Amino acid sequence: MRVFKRPGSSYYYFDFDLDGKTHVKSTHLKNEREALSYASAYRTKIIKREVGLVAEDTPLVPTFKQFQAQFDAWIETQHADHPGTVKFYKGNYQIMLAFEEMRDLALDRIDEAVIERLKFWALGRVGKTTVNRYLATLRKALRYAWRKLKIIDRAPVIEQYPNERQVEYVFDPKAYQQWIENAEEPLRSASILARNSGITRVEMLNLEKDCVLIRKRPDEDGNWGDLVIKRGLKRRARKRVLKINAEAKEVLERLVTESRCRHVFSQPRHPDRKLEPWVLESEMGRLREKLARDKITVDPDAGLHTLRHTFLTEAGEYTDAFTLQYIAGHDTIKTTMRYVHPRAESVSRAFGRINRKKKPAQSA
Repeated sequence: MRVFKRPGSSYYYFDFDLDGKTHVKSTHLKNEREALSYASAYRTKIIKREVGLVAEDTPLVPTFKQFQAQFDAWIETQHADHPGTVKFYKGNYQIMLAFEEMRDLALDRIDEAVIERLKFWALGRVGKTTVNRYLATLRKALRYAWRKLKIIDRAPVIEQYPNERQVEYVFDPKAYQQWIENAEEPLRSASILARNSGITRVEMLNLEKDCVLIRKRPDEDGNWGDLVIKRGLKRRARKRVLKINAEAKEVLERLVTESRCRHVFSQPRHPDRKLEPWVLESEMGRLREKLARDKITVDPDAGLHTLRHTFLTEAGEYTDAFTLQYIAGHDTIKTTMRYVHPRAESVSRAFGRINRKKKPAQSA
């Protein structure tokens, strides 16, 4: 089998001989590795369906597990300049293989019902934000099998959870204390930083030691230093400087001391390596299971993002929306407003301040 380009064409073709017959076809693809994958899948399809070398009830397409290597190779080609994206898709695919019902299922048998059961399975381990990452990966894999390789006739409709970033739940002091007391490291440290500074998980994982500036004494506002956020930002997100309070200071000093690489967060057993995202996800899954065993109620949305949300909601009571936008690193004020949920006592205090200002004028 070979792939080649015909003169004047930007697409790759392939040809191969099978049972005395030469098959020639355009792949409609411009990438050589993708064209090779397509040609291989097409040849397998011809063998199984037309030559009859397998029984009628044998799946004509690879299982989800069998398709992993092909998907990984394609992702490495598509995102060769973005190693973080490659890790994202390959890591999520690997995690989904733990869902036994889908692991050995042929791709053309993964339908909406199976995907709903995948969601239910995943929600028992991680939050909705992470489930949406799994669903995005599954959708990309199935669309690749459908649109590029033509080994399935259609891709199922995959609906992610709406407004994954717009959550209502905030940690109360008791729930936060239970979360911290039961969390393993480094999830415990990550949770404390999210709750006390509003830093995102991606920013934490990319935080380097030169971005942690701790002073010998706190300033008049009780801040012990600065946390410079300049790596791991979303596109168009703002670089910014956050403040380090006493609780965050203790965590950061220990993390910096334990780490043997340039990053603040390192692997628990390999401090010379940067912490991988799946470590925190796995620990959150174990934490939810532990709390459930101990009959401690935990909200389904509880997690690092909700801890950041809790901090921003609290900060919104003490500052204006534009300052909060800077703290959060949001590109638009509209996004910031999703994190602000005025409480009844806050509304009451606002009216109280207005009333107190009006009294002198009324008595004059």
